[in-house]
Amino acid sequence: MDMRIAVGGMNCSHCAGTVKRELERLQEGLAVEVQLEKGEVLLSAGHLPDEERLRDAVERAGFQFGGLLHG
Repeated sequence: MDMRIAVGGMNCSHCAGTVKRELERLQEGLAVEVQLEKGEVLLSAGHLPDEERLRDAVERAGFQFGGLLHG
């Protein structure tokens, strides 16, 4: 299962790494790919965390959660 989320405030590879690490801590086996230039993160796993947990992780990392992206 795949999901894309919008993340605001990322502007360098350090920012991307911080978001990636915080999201990976949510559950084992969660694949996280940060698309810095788009301000998006692609998540992939058999079962994905719910939106509230994703929001908490992004905000804990110091960035803005922009919600789930569709399409």
